[in-house]
Amino acid sequence: MPNTPFVENQQIGSALPATQWVWRLYGAGLSKLSMSEQPLPAPERSMVALAGLKQLPHALQTMIDAVYPGKIIIFPALLDFPLTALTDLQYVLPQVYVKLGDGRTWTAEAEEAFLETMQTGGEEASD
Repeated sequence: MPNTPFVENQQIGSALPATQWVWRLYGAGLSKLSMSEQPLPAPERSMVALAGLKQLPHALQTMIDAVYPGKIIIFPALLDFPLTALTDLQYVLPQVYVKLGDGRTWTAEAEEAFLETMQTGGEEASD
């Protein structure tokens, strides 16, 4: 599959009201900007970091510099969340880190905990 950025939308279980949608931006490289007709990869398998929209320039630079060996997921609705490796969530958001698969794989449960935490201002207690 060519390195193709794309946008996906999906509704997240109980993390958001049924009327809200979460938009995530994906980019696997900067070599092509066209859309692919091939099936989209499962992002949770290659996701290594996440960030809010204001971190997009920094995320793009880290992609160019090959800082992370996988995908960086940008959450546009979360403007100020810093670029954070999934493994660093154990220090930044431990309540989200415990929901990762094997401490390194993004899961639906981790995303739900992340979005709930962001809605409450990051004040949830760790599990």
